[in-house]
Amino acid sequence: NTGMGNRTVYEIMLHPNNPRIMLASTSGGGFWRSTDGGESWLNTHSFGSNCKDIVFHPTNPDIVYAAGSRFFKSTDNGLTFTEVNSGLPTPVCRIALGVSQNQPDWIYLFAGGATGSGSFEGIYRSTDAGQNFSVQTTTPNIMGYNTSGNDDKDQCFYDMCLSVDPNDANTLYAGSVNIWKSTDGGVTMNLAAHWTGSGGADDVHADHHDLQYSPHNGNLYNANDGGIHFTADSGVTWEEISSGLYIAQVYKIGVAQITEDLVINGYQDNGTAINNGSSFRTEIGGDGFESIIDPVDENFMYGAIYYGDIRRSTNGGFNFSSITSSIPESGAWVSPYFLDPNDVNIMYAGLDNIWRNDDVRNTNNWTKLTNFTSTKNMKDMKMALSNSDLMYASRSESGNFFFRTSNASATSPSWTNLTSSLPESSAPKDIEVSPVDPGKLYIAMGSSIYLSADSGNSWTNISGTLPDISLNTIVLDYESPNEAMYVGMDVGIYYKDNTMADWVLYNDSLPNVEITELEIHYSPTECSSKLYAGTYGQGLWTSDLKDPGNQAPVACFEAVRTNICVSDFVTLTDKSSFSPLSWSWSISPNTYNYVNGTDSSSQYPAVQFLNNGNYSITLVIANSNGTDSITKNNYVSVLPADYACNYTENFDTQVACGTSNSCELETCILSSNWANLTNGNGDDIDWLTNNAQTPSNSTGPTVDFSDGTSSGMYLYTEASGGCTETTAILESGCITLNQNYNFSVR
Repeated sequence: NTGMGNRTVYEIMLHPNNPRIMLASTSGGGFWRSTDGGESWLNTHSFGSNCKDIVFHPTNPDIVYAAGSRFFKSTDNGLTFTEVNSGLPTPVCRIALGVSQNQPDWIYLFAGGATGSGSFEGIYRSTDAGQNFSVQTTTPNIMGYNTSGNDDKDQCFYDMCLSVDPNDANTLYAGSVNIWKSTDGGVTMNLAAHWTGSGGADDVHADHHDLQYSPHNGNLYNANDGGIHFTADSGVTWEEISSGLYIAQVYKIGVAQITEDLVINGYQDNGTAINNGSSFRTEIGGDGFESIIDPVDENFMYGAIYYGDIRRSTNGGFNFSSITSSIPESGAWVSPYFLDPNDVNIMYAGLDNIWRNDDVRNTNNWTKLTNFTSTKNMKDMKMALSNSDLMYASRSESGNFFFRTSNASATSPSWTNLTSSLPESSAPKDIEVSPVDPGKLYIAMGSSIYLSADSGNSWTNISGTLPDISLNTIVLDYESPNEAMYVGMDVGIYYKDNTMADWVLYNDSLPNVEITELEIHYSPTECSSKLYAGTYGQGLWTSDLKDPGNQAPVACFEAVRTNICVSDFVTLTDKSSFSPLSWSWSISPNTYNYVNGTDSSSQYPAVQFLNNGNYSITLVIANSNGTDSITKNNYVSVLPADYACNYTENFDTQVACGTSNSCELETCILSSNWANLTNGNGDDIDWLTNNAQTPSNSTGPTVDFSDGTSSGMYLYTEASGGCTETTAILESGCITLNQNYNFSVR
């Protein structure tokens, strides 16, 4: 993009007859033109405000229409522009454009009013290639939320789009919060899609950014904050086709510290979702923001919606309820909050002020810790891991950008204003504190990262050769012996530690996308620590922590199965850190064989265990920087085969277990050869036992199978109480395969 530089591009158009010619509108009100396929750009015009829409005349590409808050026309393919206002309102918030091959000299304008508050300005049409316009309609308010268009809401600053049927220039669709349709040239507007499916219209996700007819099949495609929909029947029904698109705009993430791959994400306009490594489930609607999983008890999770409305779950994220409704103020669109790193019962929340809850797992009671008088909001807060009384906070208020307290746990903490010591005149976007030195901290400001070694009294720029783009997030690796850290920018992730003079790009396989937050899952016992990255546009990404290449390895291994039957084999998986080059395994007792072509020096040996009992395993590893070893005593438990394969169980000796319909809270220990898997370790819920009927509205059988009585016990899985789309697995003990079977397909 030589010539254009780093700018937000709102629209790119390819010349219909020459793809080497490209037109683009950008931030700063610029219009740019390229004749070499985008390698270099020439700024041909400045509109004075951001231009959000560009369209070609359908049959004459020399005519180009462009609109932001005003309407412009070019007759020389974007080399020059002239403003047109004949018949048009001025000023307006934003204009969307639409043309049709059916009437190539017609052009429609969808205009949102200048106030940006419930002011739909109207649909306008020109029949002389954009020289003069006439109003088609100014009612109802097609930019609002209501099905009838009688509210006073709009989002012209965020979402507007327009499309005209290429075969019928009187048919047009206008999108904002909802989609509206006209078949009489914009004179009459009717609801075609609604964000909740109300008003007789099909449900399509809110906030519409584009509407385009396919030249191949004639379908109308819609891009919105939920993905992509299309209609093949003139807007009567809409089908979503977003599945498989990695396009989530992640505001914030919360990474578990017990369960690997358990993450809670807050999305722009798509709620808050929980991921267990294989699938996502959405549990809070609206926009999702800062999210936390309790590092000690993962039943407790926290999510937030706009302006600091924090929600708490006590059952692993299946249900959430608000915990900040008693606070008489709101916060920023994305409000910060965190758990005390040394006491997970304590939460700090940043709204207009900083608030503390001393028993957040159980209560909604908050203590106000600051006395700011303005309605500016807190930006970020961070507490020292080594000292829960030392906390730093940033605030979006001139003169009050940055503060420190050394008694955060007090009823009324005292605060020191450090704004005058900041290296830039703005609020730090992110704050990170050294895990061992509470006076050593890092802040993100603009495109730079700064270090303070004296509790925020002075700063050193340590940005080095980082690119001149927004630096959004910092994370320190608390387990690194070299003080490793990562920063996420508008494009890319960079790494540095105290053995390096400058930053290096850590971006393999990561797309060029904005990084909104970085967090680390620490797993020292299983050597599976991971870096997680939330991106604004391509979802959640994860990576191993960077190997700096100058450290001795750290030994670690695991087996997927550690409770097996005699003669089973298990693959031992090396999970050691920092690139070992050699492996040496030893196993005790010596009643085993290496199989599948592996041996004691393999990185991933397969071992067959020949006798029942417990086996201890040792791994020794080495690289050019040193050696390490680990022993796991009695790690593999080998069970004898005590049951013949004709073994049956009717469960009549079981006691009732799971008599509510909250399956995710129920665990059942069975007194038989069968056992429920531990929830979250291969399945989600337990098989439950009952008789006569299940608790959810008499939905189960009234008698059991084996004796046909109402007193007989049976096993069942619950599908109520948030338990749909869950898995329950029973596992038997070891069984002797001592019979022959003849199977046939019927």
